Amino acid sequence: MFRAELHFRPELPPVDQLLSPDFLKGYPVFYTFFRQNRDYPGVTICRLADGSLKREEDQTLWSVWHLGRSNSGLPGYVTNGNTPEGLYSLHGIARSDNVFIGPTPVVDLKMPWEISPADFFHGNTSDTLWDRADYMAVLPPRWRDYLPVYTSYYAGKAGRSDIIAHGTTINPDFYAGKDWYPFTPSLGCLTALELWDDERGTRSFSHQQKLIDCLKEEKIQKGFWMIIDLDKANMPVTLDDLPRFSYSIRKMIQE
Repeated sequence: MFRAELHFRPELPPVDQLLSPDFLKGYPVFYTFFRQNRDYPGVTICRLADGSLKREEDQTLWSVWHLGRSNSGLPGYVTNGNTPEGLYSLHGIARSDNVFIGPTPVVDLKMPWEISPADFFHGNTSDTLWDRADYMAVLPPRWRDYLPVYTSYYAGKAGRSDIIAHGTTINPDFYAGKDWYPFTPSLGCLTALELWDDERGTRSFSHQQKLIDCLKEEKIQKGFWMIIDLDKANMPVTLDDLPRFSYSIRKMIQE
């Protein structure tokens, strides 16, 4: 039933309700905005624990780029499919021994059902068993009936796990000509753009390191991560797209 209903996507609720300081109040939240067509990369921004949006040194909106496409390109509710839409619990910085992820630290994310509600919501509930009502309760009112935002919940219930935000050592030339180039797909994790110097074996560009630096700078050890597909356009999501979906971002840019 869930799979069938996802083919009939309702109108996207107001994004500003998710960016509001009242959503998961007191916690930092990362937001990754994708297209429904995950062949195209998206953009990630950060709302800090005080409710403000993180800025760059030049006061523009802080951001990093991510790909949410898996090698299979299958839907997010399928194991090793695309990164599911919806809410994740953030549990700080970790390391991976996967050679295709590489040496840059990763961000440890947990899905509903992967851990208990008590751990997922960082101790703000004592529940040990999952119920959709627990997930629904933290969503803004207009989002509670928006089925796509429950994809991470149902994917976790079906057994999906081990989705993290990581870098990559995969040679992007394997994907030359693809819509996501120079990004490299994974097994369904959030993959940041990370490029390497073939001769020196050193990073030449790393949005994964920029993400890790953000967590360290803001002392983020726990929080949340929300993934949202904005529309059907066949192009990457950039910062220039976000003001169309968010008054608060539009206002910030105009300041």
